[in-house]
This record gives sequence, C-alpha cells and structure tokens, in this order.
Amino acid sequence: MNAYALDQLGVPIDIAFYKPIARSNSTKSSGQSHRVSFEVSKESFDMLSNIKDFPRLVLQARLTLVDYDNAVVGGYYSNVAGTICRDPAFHHYLQTKATLKGVDIEQGETFALFRNLKPSKQWEAYSRQWLCQYCKVTSRKDIDHSELARDQFRKLSRDVRRHCSTHNMNCAYLAVVKD
Repeated sequence: MNAYALDQLGVPIDIAFYKPIARSNSTKSSGQSHRVSFEVSKESFDMLSNIKDFPRLVLQARLTLVDYDNAVVGGYYSNVAGTICRDPAFHHYLQTKATLKGVDIEQGETFALFRNLKPSKQWEAYSRQWLCQYCKVTSRKDIDHSELARDQFRKLSRDVRRHCSTHNMNCAYLAVVKD
C-alpha cells in the first residue's frame, strides 16, 4: 500500500483551493503560457509535496464553486440562465411552445403563483421555474454542477436560438453557450 493517496493514479482526493490568481505570460522562447495558482491548507500542501514524482505531477480536477459556507454557487451556465429567464425572446419561445399545445401560459395555475409580482417579474419567475424543471435542478446555479443539466441547457439554448432566428428576435448572448 502506498504511503500517500495520490501516489496511485485515479484515487480521488478533496482539496480546497483558496484565493485563485490567474496569469498569462508571453516569452520569445516558449510563446504564451497560462497559469492559475491557489493557496491550499497546510495539510493539502504536505500531501501534495510528498507525492513521488511531484515535479511531473498532472492533476485532473472537477471543480465545484463553493462560498465560504460550502454552499454551491453558480458560474458560467447559471449566469446565462439568469439572463435567459429575463429575456422577452425566451418568454415568447415558451408561449409559442405552449400555444402549439393549446395552452395560454398566463392563464395557467403555475403562472398564477406569481400574480403578486410586476408583469415583467411574473415572466421571469415563471421562466426560472420552467427552466429548473426542464434541466431537472432545484436552482439555476445547479446547472453548473450537473452534466445532465448542462446538456439540457445547451439543447434549450440551441432551440431558443433557432426560435429567435425564425422570429427575427435577438438572443445573441446565447451564442456563447457551446454546443
């Protein structure tokens, strides 16, 4: 048995990274390099520095953004999801889909839950609820932390871009969502 968990390939280890610093450097000899450095706890430092072949170490990581209370926070996808929920073009997309099924969203029970809000906020709240249900998450911030939710969101983004193109509506911000 190895003395350190990371001496064996594929063994998962949880490490908290703090205070990230991103840098890009350009040199004539090696071109451009990109580095991100973090602070780690003393325990993590000791564990990492005692790995055999440390200078050749390559880590594969799946990062989850957490705040200081360890609550999951959103990132790239949840930011775009917030924008789409406020977008009248997305509201039009939802109403068009519903109309094809013979439904008027504004007359439905779910929409009625948001009657105490201003009209623009009613659609935003309805869109948020619809999006979370569609992506199978409880909050938009969870999209960043679920592969299934990201796949669903990318599919939705493609559909909404197609809808906007067909109806001459602007939703250029969705172009940043990679297929």
